[in-house]
Amino acid sequence: TGALAGASKWLPNSPPITLHERLDGSLWVADGHQRFNKYQELKAAGHQLPPLRATILREADGYDAATVRRVTSLQNVAEGSTTALDIAKMLRDGDLTPEERATIPKGSMTGVRLRAGEGLRSLAPEAWQTVLNGAADPEAVATVGKYFTDPQEQIAAIAAIGKRGIKGYLDGDAFVRSLRDEMLVQREQGAQGDLFGNAGVVDIAGDRANIIRATEGLLRSRRAAFSNALRNAPALEEAGNILVNDANATSRSEAQKLLAYFA
Repeated sequence: TGALAGASKWLPNSPPITLHERLDGSLWVADGHQRFNKYQELKAAGHQLPPLRATILREADGYDAATVRRVTSLQNVAEGSTTALDIAKMLRDGDLTPEERATIPKGSMTGVRLRAGEGLRSLAPEAWQTVLNGAADPEAVATVGKYFTDPQEQIAAIAAIGKRGIKGYLDGDAFVRSLRDEMLVQREQGAQGDLFGNAGVVDIAGDRANIIRATEGLLRSRRAAFSNALRNAPALEEAGNILVNDANATSRSEAQKLLAYFA
């Protein structure tokens, strides 16, 4: 049950889950799946629990499946529990309206989470479903749609990421980019068929991705070092250090340019 895997008690003040009542009267968990599963697990283990609190959105009141997805995604973002998956769910149903954007706390949709959410938005429906099914870390597969347009190739790339246990946006991007490049090389050399099933292709992509990430790390360290030297130049010179600021600025700029190549 994800973040609640180790929980052995039910907190009385746990927020309500959200249920969607369909026209046929059936109830579906729309938000709070982990809490719902944990509640059922504790109940089955014999724990005495209070009634499970729930908010019910009824299709008869105009809440169709798409509207419920939108409402729950916005709710997660507004509550500050935003993930790349939440952002992607929201964006795949349409761009934010000015009114919706006004409900989102500043900082909730920024940085890597936003980049990952926007990337997940571009996945084909079949590939997107595998992400929803937990095939791989959502942030790690965020750029699959950028490098692969064929739905089956997207699914295969996501499966490869999941199999290798890759986590995070940057590591995932390095691997997917390397996988795409290696496949292009193999096809230029006349390779046919399902290259994703070729362990050699995937392994080479993994090795190349490791080199990319190591190089990026060195460049970031170099950029930070020269940035610090420039920022602290007066104090360093006052302490007797001799700095060549023009050379330091050039080195920082070169590191930045090289990093941009990997972006």
